[in-house]
Amino acid sequence: MFSNLSKKNTIKPYIPEVNIINQYKQIRALGKDHNTKLLKCEELNLDVKGAGKKLNMLEGNTLVFDEEQDMDVLMDYAMYEIYIENKNFVERYYELDLPETTDENLILEAKLEAFTSLFEVINIYPDECKIEIQDILESDNIYQFIDIGFSQTGKIGMLVFTRLIPFPEFYITGGVSFGFKNENKSKLLAGYNFLKFKNNSKIMSNNKYLYFFNQSKILGNKVYTQDIE
Repeated sequence: MFSNLSKKNTIKPYIPEVNIINQYKQIRALGKDHNTKLLKCEELNLDVKGAGKKLNMLEGNTLVFDEEQDMDVLMDYAMYEIYIENKNFVERYYELDLPETTDENLILEAKLEAFTSLFEVINIYPDECKIEIQDILESDNIYQFIDIGFSQTGKIGMLVFTRLIPFPEFYITGGVSFGFKNENKSKLLAGYNFLKFKNNSKIMSNNKYLYFFNQSKILGNKVYTQDIE
């Protein structure tokens, strides 16, 4: 009765299960360290002041924040949405060809492929910390990303403008997200389409970011300030 076990080709090798959540945590930690490295780059300067001006966060030489997340928004915009000779900070850093570890290369190359859009949440899998979203701005593409916090608090049907960063096993977000109720979907898309009309159907990534950032603002939030040179 055990004769089939003697045939080597019937015995499959054991392949350990990959823990996606642990991978996600490692990538988040690596990404945080890599951001610090980029900010300390002596060859390039992150244009925080220029980003603050574009985001209407700058009053004189003072950055004025309506809410705590605005600091993250500022850094995200400065790193990805300020262009010099058609290249953002991440792309210009990549061209420096500085020595990188294998892990750092993985993070950097993923950042080069990052993109933003407005997505609708269509499924949430809390046990897997996975969220399924559909692009409702540029295409009907469906993506899945890993996020421990959002997978526990997000709601099916809600809208989120975020930056997706692709990795071999999954997507993650850039850390900044603007959430909207589904009832605002028509209004958001109408405003965006009008913006496209005014710009002959061509909207730069930075202008798209500014539109959804401005739409996300809520008056009356606590103001945070920070002086800069």
